[in-house]
Parts: sequence; structure tokens; C-alpha cells
Amino acid sequence: MFYANEHEPIHVHGKCQGRELRAEIIVINGIVNEIRYGTAAGRPPLELVEQRYFE
Repeated sequence: MFYANEHEPIHVHGKCQGRELRAEIIVINGIVNEIRYGTAAGRPPLELVEQRYFE
């Protein structure tokens, strides 16, 4: 999921059955330089099998 009008850095949320993972997309000079995965506050992380679909 991508929410309009959210804060920096650019990021997307992967959700499944109450679990959630965030992916921050680090862009430098218009080029994706790095993707950082992390948990979402107050939510358990995605299970490993679910993460494969998100990554």
C-alpha cells in the first residue's frame, strides 16, 4: 500500500492479516539507491513467507 500525503522518506506498506512491513525507498539524484525494510509501529511483522511476496 502507498498512502498519499505521507511523510518522507518515500515508503510502502506490505500488509497481511494484521501483520505489516515497511519498505523505505532511498532515492538519490532520481535513482533508487537503497531499499530499507523495517517494522511498522504497533504491528507484528510479516512472516517470512509473506515477506518474499513483498520484497
